[in-house]
Formats: sequence, structure tokens, C-alpha cells
Amino acid sequence: MTISRGAASANRVDAASAIGQGARSMSTHTTNQRPALVPGAAPSTTPTKRRPGTAGYWIGAVVAVMATLGAVTWGAFAFLGWRAHVDAFVRVAPTETAVVFVTDAGTRLLYLEHDRTAAVPSVPAVTVTGPTGAEVPVAAYRGELRYDVPNVANRIGDAVLSFQAEKPGAYRVTLGSTDQGAIVAVGDNLLWTWGPQVVGIVALLLGGLFVGMTVVIVTAARRSSSRV
Repeated sequence: MTISRGAASANRVDAASAIGQGARSMSTHTTNQRPALVPGAAPSTTPTKRRPGTAGYWIGAVVAVMATLGAVTWGAFAFLGWRAHVDAFVRVAPTETAVVFVTDAGTRLLYLEHDRTAAVPSVPAVTVTGPTGAEVPVAAYRGELRYDVPNVANRIGDAVLSFQAEKPGAYRVTLGSTDQGAIVAVGDNLLWTWGPQVVGIVALLLGGLFVGMTVVIVTAARRSSSRV
């Protein structure tokens, strides 16, 4: 059986064409396939930024309120204690003598208590005798220290004199005549006794408000920046 050269050449062309089409079809099929996911692997996603909550507002408010309540409570107890302390001063009427018992050595002040509406009376003559019977020097008080006399309306006390109690014991204070019915009260320096408490109360109040406001402002700034 004899096959012509033309027929053989045509068959080879057809076979080559079929192989080429199959290769292109396979390539297209392979290119369109999606990559297989690894079992158990999470799909890749872009993480979202979480916006801070409002807990900072509550924390700041609680801090400010607690500091305010603490300062008010401390101030109320300090005021009551101050009144009781001043009320316990030993008072000497004109031309009389009072005994002051000193337990801790230190400076004692003589306060002139008088009517608030009247002019400040002149400083009276005062004599102080120590535990040994020796006279104790009395000096003028150079500062300015005043208080309201507890439980007495329109009466104030001004620090006018001081003496140094060098040792514990009984000190006798004798008062001369005074103007306008003024009397002398013997006590400690109220500025050094109660001044630190006043500073502490103010520091607690302002410090608590500052911390609370700072927490609120920081929280607001963080929440605002998270929107961008």
C-alpha cells in the first residue's frame, strides 16, 4: 500500500496542531487555578486598630471625686481639731495669774484676745516665772498671727508676745491691766502646728484634680487619634 507524501505531511501538521492546542489548554487551566490553602492556616487579613474605651473617663472622674471628698473630710476634721486646740489655751484675766503646764520644751506665744470691732489694744505687761521660780524673758512677737476665738462671737486673738520654755514644768503667767477688757491666752505657734495640715489638704485636692483631669485628657486624645 502506497501513501502519498502530501497526505503524510498533512497528518504530521494535524498532530502537531493538536499537541499545541492541548499544551495551551493545560497551561491556561494551570494558570487559572487558585493556590491551595494549607489546612488550619487563617486567611491573611489586614489588622484593624482597636479604639480605646471610655474607662479612662470614669477613672479620671473617680480620682477627682475621691480626692475632693478626702480633702473636704480632712479639712472638716482639721477645723474641729483646731477649734478644740485653741479652746484649750490657758487664759489669763487682767491683774491675775494663771499656771501653764508645759510638757514639751519650746516657744510659747501670748495671744491678746479682744473685740473684733474695736482697735487693737496696746500690749499689756506680762510676767512669766519658770519652774525654778526664776523670771523668764518675754519678747515681742514679730510676725502676724490671728485666730477667731472659738464659741465667742466677734472675738479674735492676735499673737503679741512670746517666751521660751526651756524645760517642762509649771510656768506662772501674770497679766497686768489691759484695755477694753482684753485677756491673754497662752498657747503654741498655730502656724507651725496646723500649717502642715493645711498644706496637705490643698495638695490632696489640687493633686487629685490634676491627676483626674490628666487621665481624662489622655483618654480623649487617644480616642480622637484612633479615628484617623
